[in-house]
Amino acid sequence: MRHITFENIYVVGNVVFENDQYKHVHYPEMLLRYDSNFIEFKISPSLLEFKNAEIYLRNYHLKNGQKHVKFYFPPNEKLAEEFVAYMNEAG
Repeated sequence: MRHITFENIYVVGNVVFENDQYKHVHYPEMLLRYDSNFIEFKISPSLLEFKNAEIYLRNYHLKNGQKHVKFYFPPNEKLAEEFVAYMNEAG
């Protein structure tokens, strides 16, 4: 039996930037489609690393008229408490 994970799901979008920490997927034909415009972290980020990625994605999306940001985090990894507190505080 094959184990199906998120990596097996087809994503409509193009990787427009990738580094060791994350990949940025963007689909200019459907700017409002959340599932085609996001950052997927390869490793759990520190709070500072996340904030830098958040600023990058927000600025990229604003240049394209997008008003959302979406992030995926590595499966089965618990996020640091300071990170969870930041997310809760930010709403």
